[in-house]
Amino acid sequence: MRHKKPILVVLLTVFLLPLLSLAEQDAGERINRRGIVSDDYYAAGGTIDIDADVKGDVVAAGGTLFIGRQISGDVIMAGGTLELRGKVADDVRMAGGDITIEATIGDDLIVAGGRVDIAEEARVGGNAYVGGGELTIDGNIKGDLNAGGGRVYISGVIDGDVKIEGEDIEIAKGARIRGNLSYTSSQEAKISPDAVIGGKVTFTRSDRYRPHPASRFISVIPLSVAGIALLLLFPNFTASATTRMASDFWKHLGLGFAILVATPAAAILMMATFVGIWVGLPVMALYLVSLLLACLVAAFFVADRIAGWVRFDVSTNGRRVTALIAALLLLTLLRFIPVLGGLLIFLLMLTALGSNTMQLYSAYHGEAPKPRAVKRAKTRSRKK
Repeated sequence: MRHKKPILVVLLTVFLLPLLSLAEQDAGERINRRGIVSDDYYAAGGTIDIDADVKGDVVAAGGTLFIGRQISGDVIMAGGTLELRGKVADDVRMAGGDITIEATIGDDLIVAGGRVDIAEEARVGGNAYVGGGELTIDGNIKGDLNAGGGRVYISGVIDGDVKIEGEDIEIAKGARIRGNLSYTSSQEAKISPDAVIGGKVTFTRSDRYRPHPASRFISVIPLSVAGIALLLLFPNFTASATTRMASDFWKHLGLGFAILVATPAAAILMMATFVGIWVGLPVMALYLVSLLLACLVAAFFVADRIAGWVRFDVSTNGRRVTALIAALLLLTLLRFIPVLGGLLIFLLMLTALGSNTMQLYSAYHGEAPKPRAVKRAKTRSRKK
């Protein structure tokens, strides 16, 4: 069978080899991790509670995430509600809706969310890059702070320079900025007379062009064309991959997240040497193609769900394309919802990425596709 499917072998190698280094993994509706983890730890689920000492990195994605105790490596978190406590020896990267940070972080912090609260107990050993709708920074940052958001409130201690871009900026009582403060806004910041700023303050009034929101819908056209091509060339793969997404959502979300993180890192390591660059470049090319494929499969997944809900018959390619375009329009509308809309699309894409990988794996082993999602919509249409 191998000589008949060399492309599948390459794709599976690209996606699955980086995962071999994952020491411990958990996936499920609710995860409670305790004790000691001797290596890296990966988790995906609805509610994740990691109150353990981890000797390596932590990568977690889900609805509600909590990390406490001591992490010896990096932390990467993505989800709806995130809370980070304890001590992290290296970098932290977080993306979510509601984020609270009370941890001691050894190096840099990168965080984006709807609401981000860096509490008074938080300590960041390096630079901090913070973005979101509402930012509250009460902790201590040893390096520079780069912040951007609708509302930015600072009352903490920043040892380096501060750069801010936002609409409503306040430097409150208790703030200590030992470097320069430069900010860009449509109005001057509210700076308390009790705030201490060691360097100079620079204000730049913003007058930037903002593209019309309707321009976001332009992307529906090329995505629709790509989706039609995928449906016509690989109809069984498209149906089977969307069925897998529905059958085990959390498992595929975790796998997709691991692939998203591990594959670029593996490709960069390969390209660090002259010989490895000829492997690393194709790996990165296949990786980018896989992201586009994941976007399309995620759109087909939403299309099948819509068809099932409204009892729309998608038994023909023409009708399924109609459902696809409706799904793409819906996903475009979701992008107008701050943070949460983008987060939902991101999670769907990650799940599709994991589902696609498992579908390729099944196809390589000769498992017959089972496009149940299409059949479900068709059956409901007959009942009507």
